[in-house]
Amino acid sequence: MAFADLNGQRLYYEDTGGTGPAIVFCHGLMMDHEMFAPQVDAFRDRFRCIVWDERGHGQTAVEAPEPFTYYDSANDLAALLSHLGIEIPT
Repeated sequence: MAFADLNGQRLYYEDTGGTGPAIVFCHGLMMDHEMFAPQVDAFRDRFRCIVWDERGHGQTAVEAPEPFTYYDSANDLAALLSHLGIEIPT
C-alpha cells in the first residue's frame, strides 16, 4: 500500500515490483484498483503489475474532489510511471 504526491494529488497505488515488463491496470469511472485483483494474481509471477486509483476514486478520493478530465488522469499516470522509474516509450 503506497501513495505518491503528484500533480497536486495524493495518488494511491500498488506495485508488485516484479522483474518482468510492467503492466499498468487503469480502472473506469466509479471503480478502483481492486477490480484488477484476479489479473494481478494471474500475472504477478511474470510481470511487474501496477494498479492505482485515479482522482476521486478509491483511496485517492478526497472529500470534495475538484473537476478533472481524462487528460488529468493521463498526466497523473505519466507522473506515477516516472515516479516508479518506468520509462514511457515515445
